[in-house]
Amino acid sequence: MRFLRLSAILSAFLLLVCNSNLSEAAVERSLSGRLLFDGGQFQCQDRCQVTLLSGVRPIQTVSADSGGRFVFNNVPRGFYTVRVEIEGLDPINQMVESQDSGFDVNVIVPVVRGSRAQSNGTNVVDVSEFLDRYPKKAVSYFEKGTEALKRKKNEEAVKHFRNALELAPTFYEAHNQLGLAYKQLGRLDDAESEFLTAHKLNSTNVDPLLSLTALYLDKNDPDRAVTTGEQAVKANSKSASAFFSLGIALYKASQLDRAETALKRALDLAPKMAGIRLMLANVYLKLRQYDNTLDQLNRYIAENPKGDQIRDAMHMRDELLQARAAGQP
Repeated sequence: MRFLRLSAILSAFLLLVCNSNLSEAAVERSLSGRLLFDGGQFQCQDRCQVTLLSGVRPIQTVSADSGGRFVFNNVPRGFYTVRVEIEGLDPINQMVESQDSGFDVNVIVPVVRGSRAQSNGTNVVDVSEFLDRYPKKAVSYFEKGTEALKRKKNEEAVKHFRNALELAPTFYEAHNQLGLAYKQLGRLDDAESEFLTAHKLNSTNVDPLLSLTALYLDKNDPDRAVTTGEQAVKANSKSASAFFSLGIALYKASQLDRAETALKRALDLAPKMAGIRLMLANVYLKLRQYDNTLDQLNRYIAENPKGDQIRDAMHMRDELLQARAAGQP
């Protein structure tokens, strides 16, 4: 039947959407975002400094406008940390991923003054404190491991991260990055152990939970993926990536109504995150909501004329239109 072919095409979409973080694009793009202030009214007015870091190395620094918006230009695809510094407020760090089509990053900034001296008892530090809190040699190993991971020299990255952790066992980000290196090498059990350790050291950060969700999907364990996905959205209810990850897990677990809800929330938080629309198309096709499937494909095509999956999306749309014209379904 025609719709067996349509399902096969969308299955290919799903593989591309789920594994998009494993591919790299040579083009450079911008990374934009907005500061959202929690706990009080606040306007930046050139007082909000936003820095993009790769590992511990600053890449670009800009000032947010009066509405809290900021843009970093010419950002290669990859994982970064956005650091927000405002006089009188605690610095904020949030890990983000620069993607092909780009999307707005929402950074929640608590309007709380003078709290830096308070310890949360977890021995977790942010990126800017690495040099102060850990031995210089451990930080040096971490930087070398981060660079090796970027160059896909995964064995070398593992060596450097393990050296860093021998000197600083509570180095949260080194555990997280070591997990990524292990995953690239196919050592999923080792990767799981490192992500769990990173989560234990910093339970409020969603990144290890997102990595665990993707890992459990790789292991074909959607139930555990749903559990970690739920933990991620609980840890950060403003993270589009967390809701997107949960939506994929719920789809894999055949919880389609919940998957739709999670993905629509992700879309509200990041309207330009193109992969969300393709995942919604998958969900609606399985729900036999063909008009909604077409709507998501049309929106993806309109919003991403140069997207990686534009040809597949257009072909899928044409197949659906032909089937509808022929009276199927």
